[in-house]
Amino acid sequence: MAAAPASAAPAAPVPTATQAVDVVRLKDGSLFRGTIAELVKEDHVVIVTIVGDTRRFPMAEVQYAGRAEDMPAPAGSEAAPRARKPAPTEPAEPPAVTVRFEGTGERTTSLHVWTYIPLGTAPRSPFQLDQSICVAPCETTLPAGTYRFGIAGERGRVEHVPQMFELAGPMSLVGTYEDKRATRTFGWFFLGFSAVLGTVFAAVGESKQNQGLEIGGIVGGLAGIGIGLALGLQGDGAKLVTQSANSSEP
Repeated sequence: MAAAPASAAPAAPVPTATQAVDVVRLKDGSLFRGTIAELVKEDHVVIVTIVGDTRRFPMAEVQYAGRAEDMPAPAGSEAAPRARKPAPTEPAEPPAVTVRFEGTGERTTSLHVWTYIPLGTAPRSPFQLDQSICVAPCETTLPAGTYRFGIAGERGRVEHVPQMFELAGPMSLVGTYEDKRATRTFGWFFLGFSAVLGTVFAAVGESKQNQGLEIGGIVGGLAGIGIGLALGLQGDGAKLVTQSANSSEP
């Protein structure tokens, strides 16, 4: 009885892309993914690729053969390390500056900060609008920067000093609060007096048919009213001068 022919060896299954766990990388840079069917050290490697091809390569041409996850990066292909961004630094606090404040006259009481521009990249102003600093005579410390100050009178009203002050070192400030209450009082009195006097002269001139006296009374009265109004509407003022904190001058 004739022997049955030997059955052919089953073909290696074709790996899919998701099953391709092996790679063969050649020295010329070529890369083959699939399943390694045979690997003979220092001789050859056989890989069944994901498209069904069976490829055999001499080990002299092979740079790497093995599991894909263990494959080293090609020489010279390492990504340059990313330059780390410097950690953000907190803005430096401006240096503290010694300030001495003195008032001239009985009506000057306290020094106030109206506006403040910090030095360099310092944080925003820590002051509230018109914040009181100290009552004259006094000595305190303020962060370096550019200031616009105010001065308060005895009634607590704050008048702003028009000029800006660059505070970079020890400084003495001499302030004066200009209280114009007396001027305002006189202005309103003068306005009323001028109105009454002008009306009287105009009436007398009209009754005596003296046109010059009548016109004079009207013009004089209006002029007095204008002057009185200007004086009555005057607001208080403030002056501030600086000198070195080490100066012995007043």
